[in-house]
Amino acid sequence: MRISAKIFGIALIVFAIMASASFYTFYKLYKINGELTDISEVFRPLSDRLKHIDIQIINEQLHVARLEKAIEEIALFRSQFEIDKNQANGDELPSQSDIISQAVRGGAEHSDTDEQSATNGTGQPSADPQSATDKTGHSLEQLKQKLAHEFAELEKRTNEVDEAIGTSENIVIEAQERVLSPEKRLLLAELFPHLTAIKQQHQSYHTHALTLVEAFKSNSPMIAQLEEQLEREEEELSKHTEATWEKVDNFTKKAALEAQEHEREAFYASIGLTATAGILGLMLSFFVIRGIVRPVRELLASAERVEAGDLEFHLEPRSSDEIGALTLRFNSMIDGLRSKEKIKETFGQYVDPRVVAGLLDDHATIGFGEKKLVSVYFSDLADFSGLSEQFTPSGLVKVLNRYLEMMSESIRTNNGVIDKFIGDAIMAFWSEPFCSEDKQAPLAVRSALANAALLERFQKEIPELTGLRQHIPWVFQRIGIATGEAVVGSIGSDTAKNYTVLGDTVNLGSRLESANKFYGTVILVCERTRAMTPNIEFRHVDRIVVAGKTEFTDVYEPLGYAGEVAPETLKARDEFEAALAAYLNADWAKARADMVRILEQNQIDPVAAVFLQRLDIILDQGAPDDWDGAWHLMEK
Repeated sequence: MRISAKIFGIALIVFAIMASASFYTFYKLYKINGELTDISEVFRPLSDRLKHIDIQIINEQLHVARLEKAIEEIALFRSQFEIDKNQANGDELPSQSDIISQAVRGGAEHSDTDEQSATNGTGQPSADPQSATDKTGHSLEQLKQKLAHEFAELEKRTNEVDEAIGTSENIVIEAQERVLSPEKRLLLAELFPHLTAIKQQHQSYHTHALTLVEAFKSNSPMIAQLEEQLEREEEELSKHTEATWEKVDNFTKKAALEAQEHEREAFYASIGLTATAGILGLMLSFFVIRGIVRPVRELLASAERVEAGDLEFHLEPRSSDEIGALTLRFNSMIDGLRSKEKIKETFGQYVDPRVVAGLLDDHATIGFGEKKLVSVYFSDLADFSGLSEQFTPSGLVKVLNRYLEMMSESIRTNNGVIDKFIGDAIMAFWSEPFCSEDKQAPLAVRSALANAALLERFQKEIPELTGLRQHIPWVFQRIGIATGEAVVGSIGSDTAKNYTVLGDTVNLGSRLESANKFYGTVILVCERTRAMTPNIEFRHVDRIVVAGKTEFTDVYEPLGYAGEVAPETLKARDEFEAALAAYLNADWAKARADMVRILEQNQIDPVAAVFLQRLDIILDQGAPDDWDGAWHLMEK
């Protein structure tokens, strides 16, 4: 899985959780809104209707009581003033039944009128001088109007109760059609029996109230029983009203509690899901980041190992994302580097490893010919052909390989490039980019001195290498070093090339190696090499013209590092160079006398012996007419 897909997956999971939290919160808000809607549009209106019903029923009871009182007042008025009324008018006073009937009919005809019609709009009973009575201040007409008014109000309250009950039933019906919750529908359905019971009980109460009025009209002896029954009806109606009221109140409280519960659940769910999203996001991010950082750190550590030269390891991909692909590419790179190092190691046995590295690294100039300052090193074993006859083939290979290994190690340690092996001969050189110009000659001379010292150790290893215990041959080595301009580059055909150096400097180095045979020396270097090599003590050996050249060159023998050469060696060096100076100045007698004295002091100085022989010839035959002090070496 790609890293981008992992990051997108984390974001998607967090988004899904947050979306779930939002959806759940919206759902709970919807439920809260539903509960509040039920309270505001169902239970609150029902509660208001029930309050109205309760108030109107109380008003009905009040009007019934007023009717009773009005009827009692009529009966009292009639009993007290019946004689006075008849004597005053000469007419008989209507019966109590007729008076109540007239009042009831009047109340029925004016049941929809305001109380103001019964009081002539003044709030006081209308005055009737003819019906006034001095004892009470009331008239029969006023009592009839009062009775009619109370009866009308009773009917009005009754109608309002019936209307309120009908409105409540409609509210419940509409709510059942709108509410989707089965539980709510059941709760609403429970209200119908209560409303029906209120309606029926109210009708029964109203009927008994009218019956009581009729009983008063006829002055029935059942009035007391009817009054007790009406009180029971009032109590029953009150019970049904309270039960319904309690039911609606419970519904309202339950809706409010459910809304509160939904609010609490939404709150805690929002907090829980948000926290879950955050924690899960952090955890997933941690694992993804760790899955990225750990292999990246491993790659970094592996790169450091590669930089240090360690290629013997393999990384296991930990994922299938870009980091895993990068790990596979890194392994491929290591395999390539390992193959490259194998090539270097293999071809380094045939060609200097730095040349191989330069060719593999595609250096811009490593393969092209270029004229540079170089120091060329040639070495050879004296009379190797004769030595080889004393060894078996396998012994000869062991001896030669060991010799070349020891000599090559010193050259490479001092930044020299092994050009080639020619049998027992070694050709090497120092040049840029492998070392700087000012370091070439000193490194070449350092290598020559080291190899001359190593030859003694090699001599001690010959018995072990060959198995010889007697007649062990003695090995001699000759080294020549020349410094100057030469062409450096890859020389050869399209199918076979050799990274080498060409030019007069190379030829001079080879001739100096051969010149050691003539002088009996081990190491000879040219003038430029000596001039560029400080901290080394040299002895001026001769001025020569090598084969193939017309110009002479002074040659020198390195004696050792400054401060390490024995004083007697330096003294002998000075004496020889004084004798050589006399020789170069054609002072033959002095030169010969000095050489004789040197040989008497040091009989093993082959160079002095060569010059003594040469001086004897000159003194016997004379020097050439074009004498310039240079000795011409005709052998290569």
